[in-house]
Amino acid sequence: MSPKTPGPLMARLDRLLANLGYGSRRDVQALVSGGQVTFDGAAIKDAGRKIAVTADLPLHLRIRGVPVDPPAPLILLMHKPLGVVCSHRDDGERIYDLLPRRWRIRDPPCPASVDSTRTLRACC
Repeated sequence: MSPKTPGPLMARLDRLLANLGYGSRRDVQALVSGGQVTFDGAAIKDAGRKIAVTADLPLHLRIRGVPVDPPAPLILLMHKPLGVVCSHRDDGERIYDLLPRRWRIRDPPCPASVDSTRTLRACC
């Protein structure tokens, strides 16, 4: 008997889009209620709908007519410049300011002080 091959990862639409930086889950629910989220051309009516998270997701899922970006999973590698902080709370230039606006709500996997440089890897 051969082992069963697992299917694609399934995620709630509101959670998936919130994790991709499209806003809070409530923001995503408002987008869905406003008919701004489509799957294969049809408006999604339920923000809790489960979506298969696959590499071809941008071919199917659109927000305000634009393909979802980036396809999950997102792996971001960045060399932290000296003098930049890795915190939403600390003062000074933040590493989030170097990211596209939609990605700024994410947290790095580990703290780094303002006096250090290191490669940061965040998987979302």
